Amino acid sequence: MMAAIDTSHAMDEHRCTDGVEESADVTVDLSSKELDFLRVKTNNGTNWELVTDLDLAFNNLSSLPSDLPSHLPNIKVLDISGNIFRTLPTILGELTTIVSLKANESCISEIAADSLSCLNKLKHLSLVGNTLSDISDQFHFPENLESLYLDESELRILPESICALQKLTIIEAANNALVTLPEDFGRICSLEVINLCHNKLVALPESFSLLEKVQVMDISHNCLTEMPEEFGSVDTLLSLYANHNRLESLPEWTSFLTNLETLSVKDNVLLGKPLDEQFCENVKDTLKTFLIGGNFIEHLPTNLGLLSRVEFFHIGSIIGELERANFQNGNWIRNLPDNFGAMVGLRKLRLDENQFTNLPDNFGDLVNLEFLDLGQNRLRHLPGSFCNLRSLKKCMLSKNCLQELPDEFGNLSELRELFLNANELRALPQSMVKLTNLKILDLFDNKLSTIPEFLDSLTQLNALDLDCNSFDIDELEVPRKFKANYYASDRKKFGAGSAKTVNGTSLTPLVLALQKKSMWASHGETRDRKTVQGRQGSSEGNGMSSVNSQDEVDSEAGFLDGSFGSENWDEELEESPYADVNIYEHPVKKSSPRGQPAVDFYFLPSREHALEAAPTVFHNDIEDGQFDDAD
Repeated sequence: MMAAIDTSHAMDEHRCTDGVEESADVTVDLSSKELDFLRVKTNNGTNWELVTDLDLAFNNLSSLPSDLPSHLPNIKVLDISGNIFRTLPTILGELTTIVSLKANESCISEIAADSLSCLNKLKHLSLVGNTLSDISDQFHFPENLESLYLDESELRILPESICALQKLTIIEAANNALVTLPEDFGRICSLEVINLCHNKLVALPESFSLLEKVQVMDISHNCLTEMPEEFGSVDTLLSLYANHNRLESLPEWTSFLTNLETLSVKDNVLLGKPLDEQFCENVKDTLKTFLIGGNFIEHLPTNLGLLSRVEFFHIGSIIGELERANFQNGNWIRNLPDNFGAMVGLRKLRLDENQFTNLPDNFGDLVNLEFLDLGQNRLRHLPGSFCNLRSLKKCMLSKNCLQELPDEFGNLSELRELFLNANELRALPQSMVKLTNLKILDLFDNKLSTIPEFLDSLTQLNALDLDCNSFDIDELEVPRKFKANYYASDRKKFGAGSAKTVNGTSLTPLVLALQKKSMWASHGETRDRKTVQGRQGSSEGNGMSSVNSQDEVDSEAGFLDGSFGSENWDEELEESPYADVNIYEHPVKKSSPRGQPAVDFYFLPSREHALEAAPTVFHNDIEDGQFDDAD
């Protein structure tokens, strides 16, 4: 396809039809036209001299015409992304008026040393999603570059010449294979945004001490064991992301960050008390997001309550579920400071998988809190002030040792989701009748002996789990709710009270036996509690309800012989008993000696939730000639 035909039409859209002069800045959009080559015509009514913005993205171009610069004397913005150039076209070096160049995802694996060196007006260069691997040290970046994007380009090194970019304010080189940075990286003195996440960096150069204007720095998902001892941007840094590294401590300069709004150092090896009281004093007026989960922290600053502007505080697990046992992935904190209730700006609070046995009496002063996760701690009771959390919408108290709830628990009138599974509750306060907004209630694996009377008042409940309690009634009579399933063919509800046999008898007991659902995944996801029917019959473990094989269901409920009607099995999901078995990874062992290098290892789910059960195997003799007529 020839570009000239389309260009004239594109230009016509920008020409004046009322006798007014054409605009000095003209945009031509030739993106996604399936162009195999570009041919510029000058006799088709298109005034190329007026073009300042040309979009050639997502075509099939493998080269650009040699006369392109002569036709684009005023070009400022050029996008050649999504083509198949292999090598960055050297003709680009003659577009001396260009300000912004995008060549993302264009299969570029080579860049000639002087291909862009003459583009003195070029301020923005984006080469995202290519296969550059190495950029030669002889390559000269345009000296006036202000932003450089090199993400997802398989880079293993950055050329030393990048250190000469004195006007560069943004460098994005995430998702590469960088192991080191140039020693003089800190000479890029105007840097404000540094994104080096998802690389293989093992250290940062000492020249970081020369960087005095950085506002955002993302060095997460690397292999860093320490950060530079000195950093020149303590007064300008707004956001620091250092998640998923091997940091065993934080440098002293983190205590003197005066304008920090976001600190995220999740999933490291931080030990003891990595942040002191000076840190809280300096960021009390600015910090909004404070994420230090997935470490080995034992103590928090005693003046943590000064952080009244923090909206999200995370010292819990970096794994999404509590469907595990016998290890912690949060921190090792036993107590919250007495002034914790002063953090009145909190809206989201993750305290899961720590060692808390109690909460401060002023915990209920967190009046703006909407999300609370206290799962997998050692709580035996909640303070009376807990009932003052009137903004709370999602509360997770799974896997504690709670024996009772405060009498006024029903004052939490905004609650939508409440997870109390795996505790020791013997009774529930009658005030819970006021939780009329509740949609999910998980009471699985407690010690309740009677069905709570207030359940009938919770009219908005669409998920209820009371299994594994101490009720003196048949298991099938225990109330439960779950989201209705549908047949793909006729969309009939297959839920409690709605499923009927052809004879009109209710299938509710059978449905309930087959459809036990759990909110045990108490970080928000729902998972089936089931085990596998093996050679030795059904197995049942903690937190899982047995499911009979289809043969047993058919034999016990003889009326199921095809009476459900046609099902669209092609649209049904094929479930596996091992579908939820994951390997959880944490970078270090708790037993690693302090100050020693961390050792890789893997966490596995507890055996109760990954039962070893073999499928039923049938052995039949094969007669001679049995398959002779098979197609």
